Parts: sequence; C-alpha cells; structure tokens
Amino acid sequence: MQDSNIHVKLDYQEVVDNKKNLLLLEKELLESIRYLKKYQLLRKREIAVKTSVKNDLALLKKIISSVEEHLPADQAEFKPEKYTKEAPQKELRKAAERITAEKRQSDVEREIDEIRAKLSELNAGEGL
Repeated sequence: MQDSNIHVKLDYQEVVDNKKNLLLLEKELLESIRYLKKYQLLRKREIAVKTSVKNDLALLKKIISSVEEHLPADQAEFKPEKYTKEAPQKELRKAAERITAEKRQSDVEREIDEIRAKLSELNAGEGL
C-alpha cells in the first residue's frame, strides 16, 4: 500500500484565520485552566475554614457543657412567657401608669412643701 497524500489548497487568508482561531482556542483553554486552579485553591481554603469552624464549635460545645455541669441545678424549670401582641402594650401601659403615679407623688410632695412654707410664714408672722 502506498501512502497517498492528499493536498488541499488553502488561500493565505484562510490559513491566517485558522491560525488565529487556533491561538484563540489555546488562549481560552489556558484561561479556563487558570480559573480552575483558582477555584480548586479557593475550595481548599473553604474546606480548611469550615473544618476550623467545626472544630471551634465542638470545643465551644465542650466548654459550655463543662460550665453547665459546674452550675447549680435549678429545681424550677424556666418557662418563657409566650409572646403576644398585647405583651408590649401591657408593658407600655404599666410604664405609663408608673410615670403618672410618680408625677402625682411629686405633685403631692410639691404641695406639701408649699403648705409647709405657708405655715412657716404664718408662724413667723405670729412671732412678731
């Protein structure tokens, strides 16, 4: 068997265009490889950080359980109040009532001071 060579005639412009396309393809492949390497590096860092966080959380959990063991046991369990829309309004009403009661008390004290001042004036006026 003979080697048969097939020759294809290409124009100069076709050859230049094909070389450009080949070079662009190589450039894109190299850029893709570069991005892939960066991605792999970032993934390794991410895994390292996640592992570190996981270890830190495990250590923190051990510390918390150790602290809880050393705390005195409470006989009554803590039961938080259920949140309702009325709870903040009740707190506001209580605060307003407390403020008005304080104002009333200060008004009463002011009136008592005024009466004492008038009495001392009258007593001073009788002594003349």
